[in-house]
Amino acid sequence: MLPPPDQYHILIVDDNDMNREILQRHLRRQGYRQIVTAPGGQEALALVNQTAFDLILLDVMMPDMNGYQVLEQLKSQDQHRNIPVIMISAMEETDSVVRCIELGAEDYLTKPFDPLILKARVGVCLERKFLTDRQRDYLTQLETTALLDPITGLPNRRALDRYCQTQDCPPGSTIVALAIDYLEQYRNDRGKAATLALLKQISALLQESLTPEQKLFHDWGGEFLILLPETDPLPWATQLQTKLGEAKIPHPCSPVSSYVTISMGIATAHHPSSPWELVNQADRELDRAKQQGNTIQSELLTGNPRPYDQL
Repeated sequence: MLPPPDQYHILIVDDNDMNREILQRHLRRQGYRQIVTAPGGQEALALVNQTAFDLILLDVMMPDMNGYQVLEQLKSQDQHRNIPVIMISAMEETDSVVRCIELGAEDYLTKPFDPLILKARVGVCLERKFLTDRQRDYLTQLETTALLDPITGLPNRRALDRYCQTQDCPPGSTIVALAIDYLEQYRNDRGKAATLALLKQISALLQESLTPEQKLFHDWGGEFLILLPETDPLPWATQLQTKLGEAKIPHPCSPVSSYVTISMGIATAHHPSSPWELVNQADRELDRAKQQGNTIQSELLTGNPRPYDQL
């Protein structure tokens, strides 16, 4: 359902006081209440930077800065490109109409205009913008949801992939691969609901242990990845294990403890590295940690990461 007319923000740009008054009067009769006017192009651009307008009615012929120039500036800026613009002019020349459309105008009206035609053109433009905005918001929501783990609400593997494609790790960067020990045994004994609750509890504990600069991803199952820029990882990891130990989360099927424990693999960059290089090495170290009794394993990445067959 479309919003009522009084919810839309409309900007009228015209250097003629009478023209602005006539347009404003017609729009108010049609139910539009949030109307702002500007006497020239520079004033209009300043207002657009201050208010989120749903529609601009823009005169073509103005001194100093004409409507073509204003339209071109609007459409060249990402934050304003989607605002529909109806050009208004006394000219009925085809060349002027074509130029406006090519510059990105939504529609074109000639003076003097029929109030019914004005109402129809304005209504169509606002309806189209409303539906376009809804579609964009929906697609954004879908994309955001696709990047989040549905259980923990943390960024997932897809989000990690995107991060690794766009970022570099300077020297001193650390990635920690972390796994909940014997999670499968826990799930077999306690059931799915208890396992989901455990994942949420561990993710909350991890988030409490991080600063805003540090990043946490839920890789899959009971595994997480943590990015620690300029952090001494071993004290951080030891403190995390201590904090988990103090929580005393029961694990009735663990062969190493009566409570839930974690294993960690740590990779720290000695030279500029790609995030994937660190992720792969941290995974290797996590494998070593599991093989050697659910411990913390750390490796300084010097450019020659150890392959799996050398673990």
